[in-house]
Amino acid sequence: MMRDQDPIQRRTILCVDDDDEILRELRQLLSQDGHDVLLATSGPQGLEILAKHDVALIISNQTMPGMVGSRFLEESREVAPDAIRIMLTGHTDSDTAIQAINEGGIHRYLTKPWDDRQLRMTVFEHLRTHAAQERTRDLLAQLQEKNQQLERFNADLEMLVVERSKELFYRVRELEGRDRLARFMMTVHSLEETLDHLLSVVGETLEAQAVEIHLTDADPSRVTWPVHAVPLDSSVTTSLLDKARAQGKSVLTHMEDAYMCAAPILRDEEILAVIILSGSGNVDHAHEEVKILAGLALAAAVAIHEAREGYDVGGWRDALDDALSRVDDLID
Repeated sequence: MMRDQDPIQRRTILCVDDDDEILRELRQLLSQDGHDVLLATSGPQGLEILAKHDVALIISNQTMPGMVGSRFLEESREVAPDAIRIMLTGHTDSDTAIQAINEGGIHRYLTKPWDDRQLRMTVFEHLRTHAAQERTRDLLAQLQEKNQQLERFNADLEMLVVERSKELFYRVRELEGRDRLARFMMTVHSLEETLDHLLSVVGETLEAQAVEIHLTDADPSRVTWPVHAVPLDSSVTTSLLDKARAQGKSVLTHMEDAYMCAAPILRDEEILAVIILSGSGNVDHAHEEVKILAGLALAAAVAIHEAREGYDVGGWRDALDDALSRVDDLID
């Protein structure tokens, strides 16, 4: 049997002829190789069968009433574009055969009466080609899927790199601000000098439009960063102050591409002051800025306390490190 020469999976073959006897002969012959053989007595019936079944190979007679074989095979390309098409013809008119091949996309034509061995061999070879084409299409589909997966992976990796770069960018800015405060605290300063420096560090580190420090029970009660003359919205400022003092955590309000946030300056659960700033950027940017502000506020608590109470050179570093370790707990 042909299957013994090359293991081809069981295939479905459609035979179309207006002669029932020829159809029976084709079914008997092709069934020997284990294929499912479907029969149609006309071109329209053959098209209906193609619409319902996955047909690998079509054998059609050329001369039939109504729809001739070449016309049927041509229309079959719309329904089963990957199927192999073989024409049976009762004459050897080369012009007719060439026209049928060109118009119907026919792979092979055989003359009647056919040689059984030749017909089976023709079917076998074309089915083997069909199977190879299927494997090629499957491999191409798998390759395309792998390429799409690779593209998605690269996109995810690129996004991860971007996010990580953002994290590092904000982290570096925060560390630079902390470093400026730490170096400032190496020497003794008055409260006024400390507040001015805090405003400068916060404003420049966060590229703020305006910064204010609202002291608790102190005169003056508010110190404004002098570098920027953009006033803060008093109604929003009051609301943020109340929330920050009540919650003891950083709070944020976002308005389109601008935001305002407030961070309490805490020392042993006591609110020494509240830093309020306004800036520009989207919501994600604003949340990152709030994290930096919370860290700077904790460092500011040490600086303000030392400026008020007098410097303890041996203990301010430990106090600063302890304060900075609690940044995440104070982010709203």
